[in-house]
Amino acid sequence: MLSASEASRSFPFAIAQGDRLTEPARQHLNNNRLPNPSGAFRVNLLEGHAPLEPCAPMPPPQGLPVVQSRGEMKACRARRFSVWAIGCLVTLAAVMLAGFWWGERIEVTHLRLPLEGVPAPFRLAVLSDIHLGAGGRGMERWRQALALVQQEQPDAILLLGDYVTSHAGIPSLKQALEGIQAPLGVYAVPGNHDHWAGSGKVTSIVEAQGIQMLTNQAVRLRKGGGELWLVGVDDLWSGEPDWQRAFRDVPRDALVVLLSHNPDAALSPYRERADLILSGHTHGGHLWLPLARLLARALGITLIPHSEYGNQVAHGLRREGRTWVYVTSGITAGSRLPRWLNAREVVIVEVQ
Repeated sequence: MLSASEASRSFPFAIAQGDRLTEPARQHLNNNRLPNPSGAFRVNLLEGHAPLEPCAPMPPPQGLPVVQSRGEMKACRARRFSVWAIGCLVTLAAVMLAGFWWGERIEVTHLRLPLEGVPAPFRLAVLSDIHLGAGGRGMERWRQALALVQQEQPDAILLLGDYVTSHAGIPSLKQALEGIQAPLGVYAVPGNHDHWAGSGKVTSIVEAQGIQMLTNQAVRLRKGGGELWLVGVDDLWSGEPDWQRAFRDVPRDALVVLLSHNPDAALSPYRERADLILSGHTHGGHLWLPLARLLARALGITLIPHSEYGNQVAHGLRREGRTWVYVTSGITAGSRLPRWLNAREVVIVEVQ
């Protein structure tokens, strides 16, 4: 049998050179091998370190897939789906809340319209669709809208109808309209809800507050040597519009702003007599307009009240021939249906 010193001198050379070990060396290795749980062993041929040392277990190969049982795979998929579902619900809730918050806002929209024959600019504030409810519901929001109007210092204030939702809102109407004034006056037209609630009662309350109801009537405003005619028509849906009577006293070449609760006035032949048409009625779709239109087409849920033109232009400015048309989204102060991604609106029009 080789001694440790002989093995340390002989084996490195034999191993390095790839030569076959001699029989004595092989017998020496067999006699000094210590088994290892992994079945592997390591030879230490350095002098003074025989016999052989057991090897440490070899680590598993890197990059190989870990085998999971079917139950473990199902549990993993379930956890991933739960995380995904919770994330979707949280995102949806955040979008919904943000949309309702946006719907509570009252925006001030400024329009500057260059019209011919205006020596001095007229600044007009436009408010529509108050929709006061029973017990004064919506009064606080309506007062916020009025405060925004007063900050703008308009020459005249124009109210475009639907002051109440039903007869239950009539007792609060006087309080809502008290103190509204402007240098050139406050003017109004009726809406379909006013007719349904009782147009005679609504008109008497409105006029008792010093507001002129232009039901098929016209009035001339003067400022700085310039003139502007306001022409109002009765509601096109529930009232009795009389276009000929409304325009009877208006000169053919006059600068005209037509007030009509329903935007279908833009479809009337009398549109050509107006330089600007101001309307409400649509609430801008009440919800985010693309969603409101999708609900109408897919489910038949109509959030835009009856109006042919309003279904095409539910909100915003449009040019029809020589006539500008603006449809406001209104205030809907007392409406029970919340608005979503659709802000309430005060409009300031500068005709210049």
